[in-house]
Amino acid sequence: YKVLHFLVQLTAKYVIFTLFHLARYFTNHSAAGHGTSGMYLLKPNDSERPMQAWCEHDMDGGGWTVIQRRKDGSVNFFRNWENYKKGFGNIDGEHWLGLENIYNLGRQGDYKLLVELQDWMEKKVYAAYSSFHLEPESESYRLRLGTYQGNAGDSLTSHNGKQFTTLDRDKDAFSGY
Repeated sequence: YKVLHFLVQLTAKYVIFTLFHLARYFTNHSAAGHGTSGMYLLKPNDSERPMQAWCEHDMDGGGWTVIQRRKDGSVNFFRNWENYKKGFGNIDGEHWLGLENIYNLGRQGDYKLLVELQDWMEKKVYAAYSSFHLEPESESYRLRLGTYQGNAGDSLTSHNGKQFTTLDRDKDAFSGY
């Protein structure tokens, strides 16, 4: 699916945060006194090792893990499959969490996706999806989304059921990356 291309092209106008709701992790973190936004180590069930992730507790009730952050164009998002699989950038700045990490987090339960866009005048809009997960790499991390709600426009539903595509693994019906 070409989701990232759309989001990457918006970076000149928008600060982009893609947030993945992980209530199970952060209910436990909040109960343990971890109610502040910042970097956390998460270890999904059946995962080989923990991952670093930015956890956002200051918006929409908290309990969100940032899977992508774009704000100033300092990180190149025109990457190959292996980069998108493993993740790149700096967790406390511009970054992509990694397809395998997102897949491992999402297969633990029912989660939501929130995309927040903020322009340079600090106007915010959002797109929320009632459910979100990726299928495994053997299915090219096929996107699965629930129902849309928001005021940013629904640019992801048309990608529901589509495989992830990169410059070196073109999995969509369009010519070129």
